[in-house]
Amino acid sequence: MNNNRQIIDEARVYWEADNRPLDLGRVLYDALLPAQRPPWAAGLLRLASTRIDVVPELERVLALAENPARWKDALYELDVLRSMTVKERNPLYNDIIALAQKVAQVTHNASGEPDPFPHDVGWKMIVDLHEIVLRINNPAFSEHVWHVLIEPFHI
Repeated sequence: MNNNRQIIDEARVYWEADNRPLDLGRVLYDALLPAQRPPWAAGLLRLASTRIDVVPELERVLALAENPARWKDALYELDVLRSMTVKERNPLYNDIIALAQKVAQVTHNASGEPDPFPHDVGWKMIVDLHEIVLRINNPAFSEHVWHVLIEPFHI
């Protein structure tokens, strides 16, 4: 429990600092077990996606990340998501699709399937989330994101 307090305290420093989302991602992502990462990532995506009309592709990534038996399908969903950003001109929508792509990559890495993505994809996922928080610019939303970020470390 003491270790969780240290993780939350360090994460809070990066959360409140300007331009430190990669460090925030490193602290939180690296403290999670691989099997904890996809559901955590899905929770972040689920919250971010409340700000747009959710499309079936996002729902599939959420369902995939929340079901370990389906993690092996992450690469297929990633390919679908990659084709979506080219078509859309809404910056918030594209930010959320970029976050969904990272969620699919994190899920693929947790699946144990060959050819994992670089480990820091989980850190970079938080950079995408940070962009969404900045774009939305709503203190209540920001606070909600913070609580979802630290939920696995709840003390």
